[in-house]
Amino acid sequence: MANRRLSVPRKLAQLVRPSFVAAEGCCFDWSDLSMIEAVMNPYLAASPDAERVLNVFRASFADRTQPDVYTVTAAGMEGITDVAGLFARYKANEPEAVRIRSAGKVATLALGFGGAVGALRAMGVNYGMRFDDDEEAADTVRKWRATNRWAPRFWGKHNEEESYGLWGAIHQAMQRPGELVGCGRVAYVYLPDYLGKSLLCRLPSGRMLTYRAIRWERVDILDEATDEIVGVETQLRFARGYGRVKFWAGMACENVVQGAAADLLRGIIRRLVEGPTSNWLRVVGHTHDEIITEVPVDRAAEGREILHAEMVRGFDWAPGLPLAAEETTAYFYSKAKASIGL
Repeated sequence: MANRRLSVPRKLAQLVRPSFVAAEGCCFDWSDLSMIEAVMNPYLAASPDAERVLNVFRASFADRTQPDVYTVTAAGMEGITDVAGLFARYKANEPEAVRIRSAGKVATLALGFGGAVGALRAMGVNYGMRFDDDEEAADTVRKWRATNRWAPRFWGKHNEEESYGLWGAIHQAMQRPGELVGCGRVAYVYLPDYLGKSLLCRLPSGRMLTYRAIRWERVDILDEATDEIVGVETQLRFARGYGRVKFWAGMACENVVQGAAADLLRGIIRRLVEGPTSNWLRVVGHTHDEIITEVPVDRAAEGREILHAEMVRGFDWAPGLPLAAEETTAYFYSKAKASIGL
C-alpha cells in the first residue's frame, strides 16, 4: 500500500467550502455527527457481534483516550492484541501505527455495504491511499469481513439451504405478500397492489423506503470494453426515475443505513428550527452528516453548547444508539476541526 496523496475531489471541497461566509456580525457554528454510517450499520444489524462494535463506539465517544473503532478494526485485521498500544502509537503519530489505522479506517468506510476490491480502491482514493497490488486489496477485504462477521450476516443470503439477513428478509417478504418480515431493526413488506408491485422497507423511525415496480428480470450482461452481450443474468430490479436498477444485498444495506442516518439528521434540524433558540441559532445549511447554523458572534459559545446537546440527544425510535458530535466555529465554512478566526 503506497502513494498517499490528496485526491482532486477533496482539494475542490477545500476550495468550495470557504466561499460560504457568515453575515456581518455573525459566525457559523456547525456540528458533525461522528462516524454516523459506521455506527448506524451495526446498530441496525442488532446482533451480539454488532453490539460489541457499538460498545467500542460507546467507550471511545465517552472517553477519547480509548481506542476508536478504526484502530480496533485495524488491530483485528492485523492480529494485533495490544489495541491500546497501537492507539497510543497512532496518537503519537508513529508512521507504522498511522498506516495500520488508516487501512482500518478505509476498510471500515468502504466495505460496510457489501463492497469488495472496487469499493476499497475507490474509498482509498478519497483518503489518499492507493492499493497497488490486487491480492493486497482482496486480502484486506477478507480480513475486514472476518473481523466484522456481523456485517455479512446482516447483508444476508437466500438460497434453497438458507435464508437470513436483509437479502433473506427481502425474498421472504416477496414470497409472503402483505406479511412484515423483520431483519435487525428494519422490516420489509411486499404489496403487489401498490405502485405496480412494490417492496416497502420500514426504518426504525417508522418511515418507509419504497422500491416500486419490483420484479425479477432476465438482463443481458455486456462486456465493459465492447458492449457486446456476453451472457444473461436474472436480477431483482425496481423502477428508479425513468429507468430500472438492480437491487442486491449491498444496496439494501446502504439504503437502510443512509435512510436511518438521514432520519436522524432531519429530526435534529426540525428540533432546532422549531425550538426556542431558532430566532438567533439559525440553521442555514447541512451536508449528509453536518448541520450548519449562523449565530451572533457574541453567542457563538452558547450556540455550540446548544447545537452539541441537540446532536447527541437522540430519539425514542433509536434507543441505545451511540452518538457523538464535534463542533466548529468560524466566519467561513471549512473542514477544520478547530475554531477559525475567533
